[in-house]
Amino acid sequence: MRPTAKISVRLLVLSISCTCLLFVLCNSVWTQETKKANPNIKELQKQRLAVLEEIRDSATKLFQNARISYEDVLLAERDLLAARIAHAETRKDRIKVCDEAVQNAIESYKFLQERVKEARVTRVTELKAKAFLLETQIARANAETED
Repeated sequence: MRPTAKISVRLLVLSISCTCLLFVLCNSVWTQETKKANPNIKELQKQRLAVLEEIRDSATKLFQNARISYEDVLLAERDLLAARIAHAETRKDRIKVCDEAVQNAIESYKFLQERVKEARVTRVTELKAKAFLLETQIARANAETED
C-alpha cells in the first residue's frame, strides 16, 4: 500500500498540527498546579488516555504486520504524549511523562535502524523516527525549564 501524494500531504499537515500542539502543551506555564481540577475533566482525560493508548497499541501491531505505515504509529505516539502531558498535574509528572516518551522514541528509532538494514523500511521512515525522538527530547527540555 503506497500512500498517494494527497495522503502524504494530509499526514504531513496532521503531523505538523500534532507537533504544534505538543510544543504548546510543553511550553505552557502551569500556574494552577495547586488548584484542584474539575473531577469531571480528570475522568474525561483518563478515558481519553485509555483510548489513545489503545490506538497506539493497535497501530503498533498493525505496523508490525505490515498493514499500516510507521507514520500512523508516530501520529498515535504524538497524540498520546500530548494527552499525557495535558493530564499531568505537576511539573515533575510532566518530566516523567517526557522521560518515558524519550525512552520509547529511542527504542523505536533503534528498532527502525535495524529494519532499514534489513531493507524492511525506508530511510525516510527511520528519519521520521529520529525527528520524533528529537521532538520528545525538546519536550523534555521544555518541561524541565518551565516555571
